[in-house]
Amino acid sequence: MHDLVTEIREERGAYRVTVNDTETFRLSAADYQALPLVAGQALDWPAYRAALLKRQYPEALAKAVALLAARARSRREVARKLADRGYRPETVAQVIARLQGEGLLDDAAFAAQWAQARAAKGLGRARLLQELRLKGIAEDVCQTALAGLDTDAQDEQAARLAEKLLARYGRLPAREAMQKALAAFQRRGYGYGEASRALQAALERMRGEE
Repeated sequence: MHDLVTEIREERGAYRVTVNDTETFRLSAADYQALPLVAGQALDWPAYRAALLKRQYPEALAKAVALLAARARSRREVARKLADRGYRPETVAQVIARLQGEGLLDDAAFAAQWAQARAAKGLGRARLLQELRLKGIAEDVCQTALAGLDTDAQDEQAARLAEKLLARYGRLPAREAMQKALAAFQRRGYGYGEASRALQAALERMRGEE
Protein backbone atom coordinates (compact mmCIF):
# COMPACT_ATOMS: atom_id res chain seq x y z
CA MET A 1 0.00 0.00 0.00
CA HIS A 2 1.40 3.38 -0.98
CA ASP A 3 1.41 6.46 1.20
CA LEU A 4 -0.02 9.76 0.02
CA VAL A 5 1.42 13.24 -0.27
CA THR A 6 -1.41 15.23 1.26
CA GLU A 7 0.00 18.77 1.22
CA ILE A 8 2.93 20.77 -0.11
CA ARG A 9 3.51 24.37 0.97
CA GLU A 10 6.29 26.63 -0.24
CA GLU A 11 7.92 28.70 2.45
CA ARG A 12 11.09 30.80 2.43
CA GLY A 13 12.64 29.11 -0.54
CA ALA A 14 11.90 25.62 0.74
CA TYR A 15 8.94 23.24 0.80
CA ARG A 16 6.93 21.87 3.71
CA VAL A 17 5.59 18.44 2.76
CA THR A 18 2.95 16.45 4.63
CA VAL A 19 2.50 12.72 4.13
CA ASN A 20 -0.72 10.92 5.13
CA ASP A 21 -1.88 14.06 6.99
CA THR A 22 0.37 12.99 9.87
CA GLU A 23 4.07 13.44 9.10
CA THR A 24 5.49 16.75 7.96
CA PHE A 25 9.04 17.44 6.84
CA ARG A 26 11.00 20.19 5.13
CA LEU A 27 12.66 19.95 1.72
CA SER A 28 15.21 22.45 0.50
CA ALA A 29 14.65 23.82 -2.98
CA ALA A 30 17.53 21.65 -4.24
CA ASP A 31 16.12 18.50 -2.62
CA TYR A 32 12.67 19.28 -3.99
CA GLN A 33 14.09 19.69 -7.48
CA ALA A 34 16.04 16.44 -7.23
CA LEU A 35 13.22 14.46 -5.62
CA PRO A 36 10.03 16.24 -6.76
CA LEU A 37 6.65 15.60 -5.19
CA VAL A 38 3.10 16.66 -6.03
CA ALA A 39 0.16 17.00 -3.67
CA GLY A 40 -2.11 13.99 -4.06
CA GLN A 41 0.73 11.81 -5.31
CA ALA A 42 0.98 8.20 -4.19
CA LEU A 43 4.35 7.69 -2.56
CA ASP A 44 6.58 4.81 -1.55
CA TRP A 45 7.48 6.60 1.66
CA PRO A 46 10.26 4.26 2.89
CA ALA A 47 11.97 4.38 -0.51
CA TYR A 48 11.64 8.16 -0.67
CA ARG A 49 13.12 8.54 2.84
CA ALA A 50 16.05 6.35 1.84
CA ALA A 51 16.68 8.44 -1.27
CA LEU A 52 16.43 11.65 0.74
CA LEU A 53 18.85 10.35 3.35
CA LYS A 54 21.38 9.47 0.65
CA ARG A 55 21.08 12.96 -0.77
CA GLN A 56 21.01 14.91 2.49
CA TYR A 57 23.72 13.09 4.42
CA PRO A 58 26.87 14.55 2.77
CA GLU A 59 25.54 18.09 2.99
CA ALA A 60 24.37 17.68 6.59
CA LEU A 61 27.71 16.19 7.58
CA ALA A 62 29.57 19.11 6.02
CA LYS A 63 27.36 21.62 7.86
CA ALA A 64 27.89 19.80 11.16
CA VAL A 65 31.66 19.80 10.70
CA ALA A 66 31.52 23.54 9.94
CA LEU A 67 29.54 24.13 13.13
CA LEU A 68 32.14 22.28 15.17
CA ALA A 69 34.97 24.12 13.44
CA ALA A 70 33.45 27.42 14.58
CA ARG A 71 33.31 26.31 18.22
CA ALA A 72 32.84 23.21 20.36
CA ARG A 73 29.23 22.09 20.71
CA SER A 74 27.28 19.40 22.49
CA ARG A 75 25.58 16.57 20.68
CA ARG A 76 22.16 18.14 21.32
CA GLU A 77 23.29 21.48 19.93
CA VAL A 78 24.52 19.95 16.68
CA ALA A 79 21.41 17.80 16.32
CA ARG A 80 19.15 20.80 16.93
CA LYS A 81 21.00 22.96 14.41
CA LEU A 82 20.67 20.28 11.75
CA ALA A 83 17.00 19.69 12.53
CA ASP A 84 16.35 23.44 12.34
CA ARG A 85 17.86 23.41 8.84
CA GLY A 86 15.25 20.84 7.84
CA TYR A 87 17.23 17.61 7.79
CA ARG A 88 15.29 14.43 8.46
CA PRO A 89 15.73 12.74 11.89
CA GLU A 90 17.44 9.74 10.28
CA THR A 91 19.87 12.07 8.51
CA VAL A 92 20.66 13.84 11.76
CA ALA A 93 21.11 10.54 13.62
CA GLN A 94 23.52 9.23 10.99
CA VAL A 95 25.58 12.43 11.06
CA ILE A 96 25.75 12.40 14.87
CA ALA A 97 26.85 8.76 14.87
CA ARG A 98 29.59 9.50 12.33
CA LEU A 99 30.91 12.49 14.28
CA GLN A 100 30.92 10.58 17.54
CA GLY A 101 32.63 7.61 15.94
CA GLU A 102 35.41 9.85 14.65
CA GLY A 103 35.81 11.63 17.98
CA LEU A 104 34.67 14.98 16.61
CA LEU A 105 31.64 15.11 18.89
CA ASP A 106 32.31 14.24 22.53
CA ASP A 107 29.94 15.48 25.22
CA ALA A 108 32.39 14.68 28.03
CA ALA A 109 35.20 16.72 26.46
CA PHE A 110 32.76 19.52 25.57
CA ALA A 111 31.35 19.64 29.12
CA ALA A 112 34.81 19.82 30.70
CA GLN A 113 35.89 22.59 28.32
CA TRP A 114 32.66 24.55 28.77
CA ALA A 115 32.75 24.29 32.57
CA GLN A 116 36.37 25.46 32.75
CA ALA A 117 35.81 28.38 30.39
CA ARG A 118 32.66 29.57 32.14
CA ALA A 119 34.12 29.07 35.63
CA ALA A 120 36.99 31.34 34.57
CA LYS A 121 34.37 34.05 33.97
CA GLY A 122 33.31 33.86 37.61
CA LEU A 123 30.30 31.59 37.39
CA GLY A 124 29.43 29.20 40.20
CA ARG A 125 28.72 25.48 40.03
CA ALA A 126 24.92 25.81 40.10
CA ARG A 127 24.99 28.10 37.07
CA LEU A 128 27.44 25.82 35.25
CA LEU A 129 25.28 22.79 35.95
CA GLN A 130 22.20 24.60 34.64
CA GLU A 131 23.98 25.62 31.44
CA LEU A 132 25.31 22.12 30.77
CA ARG A 133 21.88 20.60 31.32
CA LEU A 134 20.38 23.08 28.85
CA LYS A 135 22.93 21.91 26.30
CA GLY A 136 21.69 18.36 26.68
CA ILE A 137 24.62 17.00 28.67
CA ALA A 138 23.81 13.87 30.69
CA GLU A 139 23.75 14.34 34.45
CA ASP A 140 26.70 12.07 35.17
CA VAL A 141 28.77 13.84 32.53
CA CYS A 142 27.83 17.22 34.05
CA GLN A 143 28.96 16.08 37.48
CA THR A 144 32.25 14.74 36.15
CA ALA A 145 32.94 18.05 34.41
CA LEU A 146 32.23 20.02 37.58
CA ALA A 147 34.36 17.67 39.67
CA GLY A 148 37.28 18.41 37.37
CA LEU A 149 37.27 22.15 38.07
CA ASP A 150 40.20 23.72 39.88
CA THR A 151 38.91 24.52 43.37
CA ASP A 152 41.65 27.05 44.10
CA ALA A 153 40.92 28.89 40.88
CA GLN A 154 37.21 28.99 41.71
CA ASP A 155 37.95 30.37 45.18
CA GLU A 156 40.11 33.07 43.61
CA GLN A 157 37.31 33.99 41.18
CA ALA A 158 34.85 34.19 44.08
CA ALA A 159 37.24 36.43 46.00
CA ARG A 160 37.62 38.79 43.05
CA LEU A 161 33.87 38.91 42.56
CA ALA A 162 33.32 39.64 46.26
CA GLU A 163 35.71 42.59 46.17
CA LYS A 164 34.09 43.92 42.99
CA LEU A 165 30.57 43.69 44.43
CA LEU A 166 31.50 45.26 47.75
CA ALA A 167 33.08 48.16 45.88
CA ARG A 168 29.98 48.52 43.72
CA TYR A 169 27.61 48.65 46.68
CA GLY A 170 30.01 50.37 49.07
CA ARG A 171 27.91 53.51 49.45
CA LEU A 172 24.83 51.60 50.57
CA PRO A 173 24.07 50.72 54.20
CA ALA A 174 26.06 47.62 55.20
CA ARG A 175 23.03 45.32 55.43
CA GLU A 176 21.63 46.38 52.05
CA ALA A 177 25.05 46.13 50.41
CA MET A 178 25.51 42.59 51.70
CA GLN A 179 22.02 41.55 50.51
CA LYS A 180 22.67 42.90 47.02
CA ALA A 181 26.07 41.27 46.85
CA LEU A 182 24.66 37.91 47.95
CA ALA A 183 21.91 38.18 45.33
CA ALA A 184 24.50 38.91 42.64
CA PHE A 185 26.52 35.89 43.71
CA GLN A 186 23.46 33.67 43.56
CA ARG A 187 22.58 34.90 40.06
CA ARG A 188 26.02 33.73 39.00
CA GLY A 189 25.37 30.28 40.42
CA TYR A 190 27.11 30.42 43.78
CA GLY A 191 25.51 28.87 46.84
CA TYR A 192 24.71 31.01 49.85
CA GLY A 193 27.49 29.47 51.93
CA GLU A 194 30.32 30.02 49.45
CA ALA A 195 29.06 33.51 48.61
CA SER A 196 28.86 34.46 52.27
CA ARG A 197 32.37 33.15 52.97
CA ALA A 198 33.83 35.02 50.00
CA LEU A 199 32.16 38.28 51.05
CA GLN A 200 33.19 37.98 54.69
CA ALA A 201 36.78 37.26 53.66
CA ALA A 202 36.75 40.28 51.35
CA LEU A 203 35.37 42.48 54.13
CA GLU A 204 38.12 41.36 56.48
CA ARG A 205 40.79 42.10 53.86
CA MET A 206 39.33 45.54 53.26
CA ARG A 207 39.25 46.32 56.98
CA GLY A 208 42.82 45.12 57.37
CA GLU A 209 43.95 47.52 54.63
CA GLU A 210 42.32 50.54 56.25
